[in-house]
Amino acid sequence: CLLQFSSSKLFILIWTCIAQKYMVKKFILCAVFFLCFICPVPSAQALVYDAPTYVSGTVSADTVWTSNHSPYIVTGNLVVNSGVTLTIRPGVEVRFQGNFSFTVNGVLNAVGRANAMIKFTSDKAVPAAGDWQFIKLNNNNSILNYTIISYADKGVFLENTAATITNNTFQTNNNGVYIKGNASPLISQNTFSQNVSYPVVIEHNAAGPASPNLNNNTYSNNNPNGIRITASPEVYYDTTLTKDNAPYIVMDFINIKHAIGGQTDTMTINPGVEIRFGPGAGLQFLNIYGASFGALNAQGTASQPIKFTSMSQTPAPGDWIGIYMPSTTNGALTKLDHCIIEYAGQVFGSTPNPALEIRNVAVSFPITNTTVQNSLNEGIYVVDSSPSLSNNTISNSLLGLMLEGTTSSSVTNNTFSNTQSYPVELRHTAAGPTSPNFNNNTYSNNNPDGIRITASPEIYYDTTLTKDNAPYIVTDFINIKHAIGGQTDTMTINPGVEIRFGPGAGLQFLNIYGASFGALNAQGTASQPIKFTSMSQTPAPGDWIGIYMPSTTNGALTKLDHCIIEYAGQVFGSTPDPALEIRNVTQPFPITNTTIQNNLNEGLYIANTSNALSNNNFFNNQEGVHVNGVYSGTITGNTFANNVTNPIVIEHGPPGPTSPVLNNNTYTGTGPKGIKILVTE
Repeated sequence: CLLQFSSSKLFILIWTCIAQKYMVKKFILCAVFFLCFICPVPSAQALVYDAPTYVSGTVSADTVWTSNHSPYIVTGNLVVNSGVTLTIRPGVEVRFQGNFSFTVNGVLNAVGRANAMIKFTSDKAVPAAGDWQFIKLNNNNSILNYTIISYADKGVFLENTAATITNNTFQTNNNGVYIKGNASPLISQNTFSQNVSYPVVIEHNAAGPASPNLNNNTYSNNNPNGIRITASPEVYYDTTLTKDNAPYIVMDFINIKHAIGGQTDTMTINPGVEIRFGPGAGLQFLNIYGASFGALNAQGTASQPIKFTSMSQTPAPGDWIGIYMPSTTNGALTKLDHCIIEYAGQVFGSTPNPALEIRNVAVSFPITNTTVQNSLNEGIYVVDSSPSLSNNTISNSLLGLMLEGTTSSSVTNNTFSNTQSYPVELRHTAAGPTSPNFNNNTYSNNNPDGIRITASPEIYYDTTLTKDNAPYIVTDFINIKHAIGGQTDTMTINPGVEIRFGPGAGLQFLNIYGASFGALNAQGTASQPIKFTSMSQTPAPGDWIGIYMPSTTNGALTKLDHCIIEYAGQVFGSTPDPALEIRNVTQPFPITNTTIQNNLNEGLYIANTSNALSNNNFFNNQEGVHVNGVYSGTITGNTFANNVTNPIVIEHGPPGPTSPVLNNNTYTGTGPKGIKILVTE
């Protein structure tokens, strides 16, 4: 028997020496040597185990499970009491006979070795995922290291714990690790393979933040290879998504808001993280009661961007809904840098959604170095908010950027490309001024390359058009008047701006009730004139209507200098319109250094307003200048060339008098060169 427990022939040598010392008979020595050669020396692993150890119920005192009592057969639910430590030695195997759980309210210290891993598995002859429930760790000090966990429903269930889970193998479970509620475990350097469903699940609830540290794990042949994020029903506390070797997967519309009124729940996403969304899924930061807030801190790097994308193996625009940031988004804590948002815009309700929608957020936040692409609808939709956008790329969407309502966003150094419609649209509403600052953006292969201006139904507040590398485009007749009686809405156009008009489009400053006013401050320079022109690729006279300034134009705030007005005069009613019509404005304003050319009717029509005209050019119009009614302005130093009928028409009629002061004008080119005097009653 002793020989069976010896680990080397050294034991036999010692036995021989003892026999000689006590002069044991020679036949005993011979027998010893004979046994040495006929009985093999057992290896270190050929230990004789005790019978299997059956366990269930409560572990109420510190206990050690050792390999010589292995395997441990779990025959019922097993609980380690609070304050108790269960230590499991390397090489131990724990087998579950049925659908039982292993709950640790105390401490589980299961530390194996790479060559002697601890196993938690099924005891069935033909094991399958879900044969037993889980190991639930409810203590921060528990450790699982170098274990193999297989055939469970949820291999390790972590709730209210910061346990350490390292160097383990999770295989053929339904889920490898399930994290719920207030849990911040370290899960590192584990292997997840062949699990039936998600290898890792993170379930947020009202108990506290679920914020595990996942890193350097290996994922293979799971279904799918991803870390599922769910919320029951919302994410209520700060949470951080760390980079791992698998994407996070969202299959629902997850709402992020703090559980406590007045506070903010921030979702922080580390560089390199990828989140994939399924149909009907997205992120939002909504509290319909407005009592608490959510924020998104997503700051990637150039080499490790953060990606929000589709979970489809063949992604397409509209695969998921998008990211929604309403008024309960805390802009002061929100940042998007080096992100990618793609394949969003799923129809929700009756229309596709924007990939990123920002609505009524009180504090501006930056969106920088971010790519928004392949959206079924708008790439970014901003309503009554002013995020700053710089160095972003917005491409392959229906529309790149929509800015609606009150906004003063800075839009700088971005690239807009391959949109099916306009790369940018400005939508003016009654909510407030739409006055973003565009500068040095790049536009290519859009349809068309331009910044569209629309009004629903009018522009009610001061607005400024800044120069960019694309023209502004107007496809409607836009009316500019202030929303408040007695006040003036001024459209300021910076030097170098070009506005292109489509058929039926134009500008006017009309309030039929006369209660408020509009004004146009268009002061270009010789090198950077302001241009009002046609949007046609082959422009012609009459392509658009023109500019109409009636009595509700505030002349004191209106100036036109170094402008170009061309290809206007579209028929509106029964006759062509003037390119620029000024009628009954009580405070005359100057028009200087401006070229009015290639228009289907009058270049400039003035009725009952005494504007001073100096150093302007009137080329290739039906008529150059037509003044009517009360007019005593000066027409000085202008050039008239190639107008079809008359360079100047002076029409005398009521109420009168019509007494322009003409001086030092130049008349050249083809067509009449005289001043026509017309009398009407």
